[in-house]
Amino acid sequence: MKKVSVLIATYNQETLEKSVKSALGNDIVICDDGGSNNALEIARKYKTKYVWQPDEGMRLAKNWNNGIKLAEGDYCLFIGGDTYLGKNTLELLKKYADKNSVLNTVRIYVDEKGKEIGKDWRFNEEFFRKEGVVEINDDAPYWSITGNGLFVPTYWAKKVMWDERFVGYGRDDYKFAFDLWKEGLKFKILPQARIYHIGFQENIPDNPNNVKLLKQAIEEYAKNYH
Repeated sequence: MKKVSVLIATYNQETLEKSVKSALGNDIVICDDGGSNNALEIARKYKTKYVWQPDEGMRLAKNWNNGIKLAEGDYCLFIGGDTYLGKNTLELLKKYADKNSVLNTVRIYVDEKGKEIGKDWRFNEEFFRKEGVVEINDDAPYWSITGNGLFVPTYWAKKVMWDERFVGYGRDDYKFAFDLWKEGLKFKILPQARIYHIGFQENIPDNPNNVKLLKQAIEEYAKNYH
């Protein structure tokens, strides 16, 4: 039986309890980026693991790494505290999981009452109707993922870890995926494995330094290995 560690990153999110409830029955780690609300009480209520770091601005990469260190499952699923899992999402992830692949779910954007207000910007309507697994076969599959809903073998998550130089918003997930890709992992998407993102905000600018760091990493790799 494949065991999953669900790592939930949060910062004072009122929707955290809904996220936790959608993942019950798994190894849950609440990763708190310095919040001051009731995340610890929720962890105690549902008997989950909890890790906190001081509030020094958005440090999502370090927050994820805090959770990875506590993960005991065979796979790590990364989701935000403003996100909850579809009823069959974990079953599908377990069904198609393998030790040499990164899987990604598909996001549905909803309001606080669960009403759909949009769909994952990466895909067209035809993609949402596909069954099974879709493998990404291009030369840079790390551009096709998002960190919210990323499913990674724990062995590789612990070996690679997120790059903690990335702070603020953006590109940290691409860097993590890029580093996994360098290890030879394949990338796949499950169109029917849905996660529901509450209050998704569009057009948030990426931290320019994060953009620079990722570009440098890709260029250095290309220079040394191609």
